[in-house]
Amino acid sequence: MTNTNDASQTPPHTPNIVWTPEKASLPTSSPAGMSFLVEIEVPDHSTPAVGNFPAKGLNLALVLDCSGSMGAHSRIVRAKQAANEVISQLRNEDRVSLVTFSDTVTVLASGVLGSNREQLDAMIQGIQAGGPTNLHSGWLTGAQEVAKHFTRGALNRVVLLSDGMANRGVTQATQILEHVAALNRTGISTTTVGVGLGFNENLLQSIAEAGDGNYYFAEKAEDLLKMFASELSEQRQIVGTQVVLRFCKAPGVLVQQPLNDLPTTKKDRFKLGNLVSGKTHKIIFDAVLPPHSLMAPAIEVLIEWRDVHDEIQELTIPISLPRIADNDYEDLDSSTKVMLERGLLHCATLKREAAEALSFGLISRAQLLLNQALEILQPFTGNESAERMMRSIHWQRQQISSGELESSIKSLKHEASTQRRKSEQA
Repeated sequence: MTNTNDASQTPPHTPNIVWTPEKASLPTSSPAGMSFLVEIEVPDHSTPAVGNFPAKGLNLALVLDCSGSMGAHSRIVRAKQAANEVISQLRNEDRVSLVTFSDTVTVLASGVLGSNREQLDAMIQGIQAGGPTNLHSGWLTGAQEVAKHFTRGALNRVVLLSDGMANRGVTQATQILEHVAALNRTGISTTTVGVGLGFNENLLQSIAEAGDGNYYFAEKAEDLLKMFASELSEQRQIVGTQVVLRFCKAPGVLVQQPLNDLPTTKKDRFKLGNLVSGKTHKIIFDAVLPPHSLMAPAIEVLIEWRDVHDEIQELTIPISLPRIADNDYEDLDSSTKVMLERGLLHCATLKREAAEALSFGLISRAQLLLNQALEILQPFTGNESAERMMRSIHWQRQQISSGELESSIKSLKHEASTQRRKSEQA
């Protein structure tokens, strides 16, 4: 493991990059393919050594889908509960806009201070479902409200609560995602919440990824408390946004796309989630290195982000390994840490494939894929992350056996997405 950041020379919120190779050395005379784990650690700004985080309120737009489809299965009830939960956790200095949409869009509140909770709650209680779904216009109006009250250095975010069934206005997913990504480049991010069952998780997940936000699946009302406590806590601790990762490589080195299957912005530039105080991003990638010594580092990992002052920051970390005799290389053990992260990402892929199998009614195929995931994790029994993944797989297998297919599809896709963009407490 190599850590090349010098903490004494960097600002308090600068992330620390740690890289771990699958093996500690490279062979001298043969090409070698191996995996690398890159961990982007963000210091915890709550500790005295790191210093105080700028105390700026949140600037949110709650955008509620109140179209006719939201009236089914109590979706509108859950969306209103979710909105009320956000309101209950606002601080007095926060600003919130409240927008509803069906075939038309209504701005119920614009940049209201968080201290006006009772007024906002009353507005939410009066919302009724009915009409077609102009999701794009609803989201865009929310983004315009955020822009109107834009606060430099604060988090400026749209929180979209919907079933994702866009059937009015701009309905093409590619156009919607282009617009979400474009506004994200201006500093306005988007989180999405799919409520109940029967929502279009593919669209809502893609919007969240394009908007540099989070994607949530709230099947039950009680899920909302934990979900929004996590969302607002994270929003208050973001120290970097619009984070991108890219690799520079020496001649002859081949670097594969990260196994995390990260969204891309430009060629060889991969989008990461926000940098959050006290959390660590984990990225796994494979590389093939040639059988000769390299004068420069074999690979350089570069990240770029916007800090709390809305200024662009960059960090570059070189990766290089010593050379040993080919026979000695074959005897080297693989890093358990690297192989665990590979296994977890492989399981996330199997979960996504299981969800796709279920959507075609292929129950046996889905169960087989989940069994494969359990086999991959078996060598890591006792590890907290592996055990957590295994528990979720067992629970999902039980759901499938009980015939709860729609719920299983949603949870499998949600967990696969979360694992792919994983950010954990350091």
